[in-house]
Amino acid sequence: MLHNLNTLSWKQLSDLPDRENIMLLLPISSLEQHGPQLPVGTDDFMMKMVLDSLTDNDLIQENVLALPAIHYGLSPEHMDFTGTFTLSPQTMISLVEDIIQCMKVHGFRHLILFNAHGGNTSLLHAMAQTWNRKDDVEIYHIDFWGGGLFERAAHLLKTPVNRDIHGGEIETSILLYTGHATMTAKEIAGVTDYLNPIPANRGSWTAKELSDSGAIGGVSRSTAATGEKLRSFMINDIAHQINSLRAQST
Repeated sequence: MLHNLNTLSWKQLSDLPDRENIMLLLPISSLEQHGPQLPVGTDDFMMKMVLDSLTDNDLIQENVLALPAIHYGLSPEHMDFTGTFTLSPQTMISLVEDIIQCMKVHGFRHLILFNAHGGNTSLLHAMAQTWNRKDDVEIYHIDFWGGGLFERAAHLLKTPVNRDIHGGEIETSILLYTGHATMTAKEIAGVTDYLNPIPANRGSWTAKELSDSGAIGGVSRSTAATGEKLRSFMINDIAHQINSLRAQST
């Protein structure tokens, strides 16, 4: 089962046996635009949906402790749209490094970076080996957008996953299901779809270049029914990933 570390006392944490083999999970999301039909906290809502579900059942076979989340991410590509707040890469690195230093002091050696925002993926993956060598901690990744999660759910979608890049059918369907969308299903069905691919070999692209609305994907194809299926798929797939990482670490 997944437990929230911040619900335990220091004494309960200190009394945990074999802390060096316990996995900590650090949720990281973003605060950024997701088109006119979704709130700027979309990544947070999706991340919380999964984490809340995993704390309510026994899908995770061994105890994993979830740290409080980092609710900001790397979002410079969305700064043309009001409501986006981005960290710098240096700030993100410093935040994670400070958390790693604290976990080391208390005898924890395994950290899952649970990442709900695609803009964080490259940096977190790039730093993992550095943190391992420098701090002698094992770093693991579970990514919504960088680990093939939605590719495995492609059979549930009407939009090709490689064109459903940001605020598209995936995220809109899920937030329609959870009730967090900022437009009605009827209004969303009339939204213009922008299905432009990310430019090849150009890392400095911006969302504004690809979409007037900020959403890149099959927004108009979104339904709450698809969102319900995606939610179930995500919970089971991510639980399987955590269990697999737990098996590797023992």
